[in-house]
Amino acid sequence: MRKAMYIGCCLLAGCLVGSCIDNEDHTASVDHDATVRVEVSAKRNVPVSTTRAFSEDIVNDMHVLVYNNSGKLTGHAFGTTNPLVVRALSGAGCTVYAVTNTGNPSLFSGSSVSERHTLLDMTTERIASLADIVVGDNLLMSGSVTTDIVKGENDIGDGFFVSRLAAKNTLRITCANGVVLTGYSIRNLPAKSWLIARPNPNEADADDAAVGDDAVSVSNPGDWFDTGTIAVTGTGPFSITFYMYENRRGGRVPVGGTTGDPSDETAAEKPVKKAHYAPPRATYVELYVNMGGASETYRLYLGADNSGNYNVKRNCHYVYRVSVGLSGILTVDGISIQDWEEKEEETVELD
Repeated sequence: MRKAMYIGCCLLAGCLVGSCIDNEDHTASVDHDATVRVEVSAKRNVPVSTTRAFSEDIVNDMHVLVYNNSGKLTGHAFGTTNPLVVRALSGAGCTVYAVTNTGNPSLFSGSSVSERHTLLDMTTERIASLADIVVGDNLLMSGSVTTDIVKGENDIGDGFFVSRLAAKNTLRITCANGVVLTGYSIRNLPAKSWLIARPNPNEADADDAAVGDDAVSVSNPGDWFDTGTIAVTGTGPFSITFYMYENRRGGRVPVGGTTGDPSDETAAEKPVKKAHYAPPRATYVELYVNMGGASETYRLYLGADNSGNYNVKRNCHYVYRVSVGLSGILTVDGISIQDWEEKEEETVELD
């Protein structure tokens, strides 16, 4: 059941977009004999405009790039309305890519993406804060479809989905009487991501714990950032939401020749052991609490479970139910991977 829910979240979510602008100079020498009408769609309708300042779903602009089966660029267009029409070269086994919400019409100008492998090697710009992951008022998305393009008019719509480069994390925190949450910080956040997804072989499995081929390097400090302390007020329960680029760090790593045995660990031990056996650069949240005048710090490592999975995947919404008790006990009551559903009254915390 979890696997099916993950597929719905990570492979089907998308948005409506389009427009028509002529190809850029890097395909001017191609003898175009086809037009391709591209409509990037979603499993549910999303309004084209919104009164909200920020949207997880709306597509504001889109690049479409067409490559032949040899990996040569034969068409490119940028637009902001629906649909988007691009001039290209006919052929079998073409791959059509959509990259949305870049806010940059010239992102793929010149010959920078004349070969498909150069597009696949492109990353986002580095970010240095949680707020930077939002471009304009939207989240970056991308997707692709492989199809035959015939001479004349072509129409691609059904089955062409884009998905968010970001993961969404929601922490629902309940504190026992006498425990006060005063703040939190987030550590080991990736500063960049691939524009085009590089999925693991079992990416659609919610429990997949393979290390991902991510755009960031564990050995490069410039690929990572931490937040400062973010203050929290009130008595709770608390709901903390933030977005981050994918960070697939895999499973537990050995410490002293062992990775422990999660099946033998109590609910209170699991978060502690997950922190103990965490791989380098796994993302975690530090929770700062006050108990009767004494300060305590808890580490909550992100991922698909509360014991040994450290993978945070693009286009997935992770919901953590966390309890902070007396005597220095933190428990994770459950982790679910949910579909993204915008809520009109939702408060999005970006710092």
